Amino acid sequence: SDVCSSDLEPRAGRPELAEGDWAFVPRVPKDRAEIFAGKEHTREPVVVKVVKRPMRVLVLASAPTHDYQFLRTLFSRETEKKRALLSILLQLPPGAATRRANIVQDVPKERLLENFPVRFTPSGDESKDDSTDLASFDSIVMFDPDWTQLDGSQLANLRLWVDNGGGLVVVAGPVNMLTLARPGNDAEKFKPVIDLLPVRPKDNRIEAAERTPDSPWPLLFDAASPELDFLRLSDDPTRGVERDWNDFFEGSTPKGFFSYYPVEEEKRGALVVGRFGDPRAALRTGKRHPWLVVTAPASGRRVVWLGSDETWRLRMYQEAFHERFWTKLVRWSASGGKTRIIPYLRNPYRADRPVEFEVKIEDRSGQPLTVPRSEEHTSELQSPYVISYAVFCLK
Repeated sequence: SDVCSSDLEPRAGRPELAEGDWAFVPRVPKDRAEIFAGKEHTREPVVVKVVKRPMRVLVLASAPTHDYQFLRTLFSRETEKKRALLSILLQLPPGAATRRANIVQDVPKERLLENFPVRFTPSGDESKDDSTDLASFDSIVMFDPDWTQLDGSQLANLRLWVDNGGGLVVVAGPVNMLTLARPGNDAEKFKPVIDLLPVRPKDNRIEAAERTPDSPWPLLFDAASPELDFLRLSDDPTRGVERDWNDFFEGSTPKGFFSYYPVEEEKRGALVVGRFGDPRAALRTGKRHPWLVVTAPASGRRVVWLGSDETWRLRMYQEAFHERFWTKLVRWSASGGKTRIIPYLRNPYRADRPVEFEVKIEDRSGQPLTVPRSEEHTSELQSPYVISYAVFCLK
């Protein structure tokens, strides 16, 4: 890339870009056997805006569980170090109409919210700070939320916020997830959040009758890779991510996790990062139960499903494991749409062969575009460099 080393500020032995707009130009030297006039291959510059500011995190919980309390403490410390800006929303207990006075949750009074944000107004202002607007948050972590305390417009706004780059981490729990598994007459109200999840929740009462969570089990990693940096629990980049987790499963007491929230299946394209190790926890397909799942990479969304509120057990082996996991996971979720880099189609292509690619098309309200099967629609795609255009049939 065309970045001058004198413009970089060193940090922990690695360069860090200064704040501002940076233009990156990829350059690939020509191969000796290649028939090409130039000395190297290049592309048009890609401009990336670097903004240094704290990560804005909202943590919502229906009850102060172990993981919630540890995460609150972790991001409270990050807030003190100016690396995060934490807001808390503890939902009302079932049947309660008012909150108890003098609740302390390690955040200033103005950041202890009484209600979930009621609107989403997208803007380019990355410093926005309005607790009633979802645009003021980069990531939201939900611990078994009581979905009935959110109205239809709030859930619809949550989906729009995720589709516009917001990161969502849902920690499933045995109390409230049943609402999404069996929505009943409220199916339309809960549809936005059901669509966001990378799995289809199941009625956990059926599973509870078939399996007793009396033994710990490790996770089996289907898609552990260096690209998912939140899986790296140690500070040694030369270690494989699975080795870090195996150290925890083999060296801790108890050796793993006890439970998971059952699902019917993972959605098409979703990335099942880790499955629950108990062979009794199997889907109809015979595969082990999904425990850590992220949305399909092609969707452009960053939604994470955690099968139970048990990651605090990482602390029983090393406290740093738990803190690294959550810090990196929230950061990963928050980085979903701030800079969207669309890969170039490979070329050259033969003129007599079709070119396959995926696009995401939305209507003016931000919802997926619906094309009636009885109609044929065309879309005109223009090259960003005004070279040519083509008309495509939408099917």
